[in-house]
Amino acid sequence: MSWDFTISDVLQVCGISCAQISRKGEARVPCPRAVKNSKGKTAMFDVNLEKNNFKCFQECEGCVSKGGMLDLYNLLMDRPFDDRKGARKEIISKLGCDVHPTQSRKKAVEEKPAAQEPKPDVEKLNKAYRMFLNALPLYDKHRQNLSKRGLSDEFISKGLYRSVPETGDRNKVLKELNKCGLFKGVPGFYTDKYGHLQIAAFASGFFVPYFNAEGKITGMQIRYDKPKEGYPKYVWFSSIGYGVDGCAAFISAFYGIPGLSDISQSSAVYVTEGALKAAISTCLDKNHHLFVAIAGVNCYAQWEELCEHLKKKKIKIIVDAFDNDRTVNEHVERALKKLYSIAESYGIRMQHLSWDASYKGIDDFLLGVTTRKKCSKRAFIPPMQRREKNGKNNR
Repeated sequence: MSWDFTISDVLQVCGISCAQISRKGEARVPCPRAVKNSKGKTAMFDVNLEKNNFKCFQECEGCVSKGGMLDLYNLLMDRPFDDRKGARKEIISKLGCDVHPTQSRKKAVEEKPAAQEPKPDVEKLNKAYRMFLNALPLYDKHRQNLSKRGLSDEFISKGLYRSVPETGDRNKVLKELNKCGLFKGVPGFYTDKYGHLQIAAFASGFFVPYFNAEGKITGMQIRYDKPKEGYPKYVWFSSIGYGVDGCAAFISAFYGIPGLSDISQSSAVYVTEGALKAAISTCLDKNHHLFVAIAGVNCYAQWEELCEHLKKKKIKIIVDAFDNDRTVNEHVERALKKLYSIAESYGIRMQHLSWDASYKGIDDFLLGVTTRKKCSKRAFIPPMQRREKNGKNNR
């Protein structure tokens, strides 16, 4: 396929400046999701202006870490990673209307001032998402998927998991919701050129709501059934770049499913990666520990928010139940050190929870125990507060 633009043009239409370019033709671009590196600064990734591709070494869950021009555009504009056709169309349109293609791939692009994002209206988000989810079905294939993962019927019901609607259901639901006028400015929704309400979800999968500390839904992820090769299974429900009123997702921590998770009853809180994993772990844990979650180990802003809330609740111990890939991924290991440091600054200590290394996630391990699969007896390291009661502080 012949291209009418370069990756420099993509940066330009996205308002990204790259004044310093290396001899290899590479520019450093800040993470559009404000992920922090191990030093607490905004992470950077490499854009090769000669080869028209990019590479990020953070490898955050739910994000694409490398690709070409269209992948970069979808990343910077927070669009669905699999919508390359739509990305190309938008780029060509913006180049034709707003800017001219660059004459040299090494030419620095003009920086556009970034607009300050308004704070989300949590009440509106919660009302809109709940109305939307209550109107959706949960298809049998997705209910079975959730059940096989270990979720009980009660957790599935109160967790408000719903399927991305197929064409017939989609049209019926959106036609009804369009009448209330509530969804303008809500991430994941947009208005098409005919004035009809639409959702930015186009493949089979199910929604995973993120509940805040008050039990309100502030955002959602989509877990796709069959993501394209190289793309994540989980993506944020976002509509930025769609219609005239599409907008980016508001990303926050997950505090558990309302009615099934109570921090006030916990002396320690367990933390893992991803809302669905936290819900499954809470459901399967026979000791009834509470699992909360951030979207990824690099999500330091969410972590700060979570630590601040736990401090107010007088929680002094967080049990680290992040995945076992820390032993083979140096980026994950560095990010975890940063999380420990942040927690300590709030007066909260962290205790690493270990389990059978053949299971990557704590949810997988707990499911293995529940279904009586062969698991190591040395699955759990006792939480710190138990050790201290025994007069042993093995920090």
